[in-house]
Amino acid sequence: LEEVIGWPLATWVFIAPTGSSALELATGVFPFIKRLLEQNLAHNLCLVNNEGSLHLYVLPRRLRNFPDPTRTQVAATEALGYWIVPSDDEYEALTEDAAAERMAQVAAW
Repeated sequence: LEEVIGWPLATWVFIAPTGSSALELATGVFPFIKRLLEQNLAHNLCLVNNEGSLHLYVLPRRLRNFPDPTRTQVAATEALGYWIVPSDDEYEALTEDAAAERMAQVAAW
C-alpha cells in the first residue's frame, strides 16, 4: 500500500506483487472498498498494469451535486486528472491551481 503525495484528492495505491492475479488484488483490497461503501463515500478506482505488476488506485471523495451541467464538474475522470471542459472560455481560464481547488472541494477528508 502506498499513498500518492501531492495529488489534491487522497489517493491510495494497492500494489499486487508481480505474477499476482487481478482476483488476488481485488480480494485484498475489498475490505477497504467495503468500508468506503459502508460510509457511503463515493470513490473512483483505476487499475494499471505497470510492467506486469497490477496497481489499483483508490480515490475516495464526497458526493457533490453540481447544479450547472454546462460547467466543469469533478467526477471520475477529473479525479484521475482528465478534465472535460465544456466551453472554450472555461478551458482557457482553467489553471492547475484552479483544478486543484475544485478537486479539494470534493475531498473525502
